[in-house]
Amino acid sequence: MNAGKPRSDTVCLPISGVKALPLRGAKALLSYGFDELGLAQIFAETMTVNEGSRAVMSRLGMSHLRTRDVGQISSIPGSDQGNVDYIITRQEWEKLRSAQ
Repeated sequence: MNAGKPRSDTVCLPISGVKALPLRGAKALLSYGFDELGLAQIFAETMTVNEGSRAVMSRLGMSHLRTRDVGQISSIPGSDQGNVDYIITRQEWEKLRSAQ
């Protein structure tokens, strides 16, 4: 799936390099996806070693879906530890927003 191109009711939003994207900005992305685009779920991905991005996704209420690509070697440090995928559904997002 290409980032930013919805497939029926799903879209991938890039959240890598999250140090430049505060939690408030990430919340705005989720709100846009659910409220404006009407998506049923949103996926996000980052490198396993990117603790900052993983922390933001967890704070947003996203759940770890899977770890993939472990052992693949590239020029990017930490790439051998793979990538992680996170997910949140519209129902989970609405429940979190109503609790705030």
